[in-house]
Amino acid sequence: MSVLGGGLSEARHHEDALSVYEAELAMERRLGASEKTLFAVQTNLASTYMVLGRKKEAHKIFRDVYSRSFDLVGQDNERTLIAASNYADALVRLKRFENSRADTSAQPYVEYAPTRPSRVALIRHVDGVDAGA
Repeated sequence: MSVLGGGLSEARHHEDALSVYEAELAMERRLGASEKTLFAVQTNLASTYMVLGRKKEAHKIFRDVYSRSFDLVGQDNERTLIAASNYADALVRLKRFENSRADTSAQPYVEYAPTRPSRVALIRHVDGVDAGA
């Protein structure tokens, strides 16, 4: 189904791709797919929401994928870093330039630097002290 959704997205049939990704996510959940598979489908779904201008829905999914990836595989894992980048991009598109912190202070949070619009940083928050990661 991912191939179909990707093809529809490439052909700029984003509404149709959205239906495919939503169905794929429901199917993968029913089948007990791995978190890695669910992350991929959710990322495709969120990206499609973003293209369709449904930024808040995209933001929520990107945030959830980032948070779960951080919890499951840690902050230095490639999947977590990609999820953090997607989450940061969603924050920028929502124009949420203030710090956006995850639910727990042990997790890194994404920060957008308004003085340098092209710079998005992943910051580690440890015991109330911020240290660049």
